[in-house]
Amino acid sequence: MTTCALCNSGKIEDLTQQMSFSWQICKDCNYAFILPDFDAEDGLDVLSADRGNAYINFYGKKFKSKMRRARKRAAFLKKQAKGKHVLDVGCNLGYFVEACRELNMQAVGVEVSESVVEQAKEYFPKSDFICDFLENIDFEDRHFDVVYTSEVLEHVPDVNAFMSTIATIMNKGGVLYLTTPELKGYQNNSKTGGWENLHAPNHRQYFSKDNIVKFLEKHGFENVRLLRNWNLKPGIKLVAFKK
Repeated sequence: MTTCALCNSGKIEDLTQQMSFSWQICKDCNYAFILPDFDAEDGLDVLSADRGNAYINFYGKKFKSKMRRARKRAAFLKKQAKGKHVLDVGCNLGYFVEACRELNMQAVGVEVSESVVEQAKEYFPKSDFICDFLENIDFEDRHFDVVYTSEVLEHVPDVNAFMSTIATIMNKGGVLYLTTPELKGYQNNSKTGGWENLHAPNHRQYFSKDNIVKFLEKHGFENVRLLRNWNLKPGIKLVAFKK
């Protein structure tokens, strides 16, 4: 029997079928996810060289705008943080890591695509990057005052393992900055209540503003604050603090 990863409810119903992927939704908390579940590497085309090169071409063209946004977010989080140790999970081409370094914060970026990490190192040779899944990394006794993870949560195979790892490596009072697409942003306006492309299997789940607060509280976060999102498509942007 399939149960909800967020609230453990067994009230799971079909949401939509897209290609060979069956999207399910929890009727108790509105968490949407695909079946079957995949292992970490399965279906993740972000690991392929072609997808990595596509990321580099797409985001590399936005270098100036991405750095500008990264600097604004880094400055905001420096004011929120009690310390200067920063982890960027899903760091892409390293813009936020470099922005933190410019502010004399000690930042490290984690990214699963080898080609993207190599490009990040070329762009920002003074910044630190690790190519691996977060759950595989041994940080030993290192803990972080800020964890930044933008447009990553929708991709991870196990949301509880992912967030548990983040909580474990954060200092008490540390600040989490998280963005992820919101489920309602993909529901079209047709009378049939249809859905846009949900991008399975690269996207594996979608949250709502209500259930993500409860999800973070379950993993030891408090004072979850939803931030205004200026994107045209509805999305979730928030900060939360480690208990």
